[in-house]
Amino acid sequence: MATLRPNVFPLGTRDTSRKAEVVKGSADTSSRARVAAVRATTQGKVQLTEAQVIVSGGRGLKGPEHFPLVEALAESMGAAVVGASRAVVDAGTRTPTRRSSRSPTTASSATCSSSCRS
Repeated sequence: MATLRPNVFPLGTRDTSRKAEVVKGSADTSSRARVAAVRATTQGKVQLTEAQVIVSGGRGLKGPEHFPLVEALAESMGAAVVGASRAVVDAGTRTPTRRSSRSPTTASSATCSSSCRS
């Protein structure tokens, strides 16, 4: 088994001479497990692990009323994703999916700007 983190390896060049082989088969559908629903968790936003640029806010903002400053900075940087420290997430200002300092989550962004120093 092998796992690869997003954005760690560059994409290879496309080889149009390769063709996929379609193999028809059957599956055992007598399993007890059933998928009841599939729900999007990021609501169309880029996940932190996939982001090229992360702008993160935390205690240094001194309150949720200043978080729009982080969002404005992220917007001015183009495709930046807004993250948050554990303190901000625990306070309920941001969702846990936006926590930028969570282990074992590893962000492979090129740039991470942070205002979460206390």
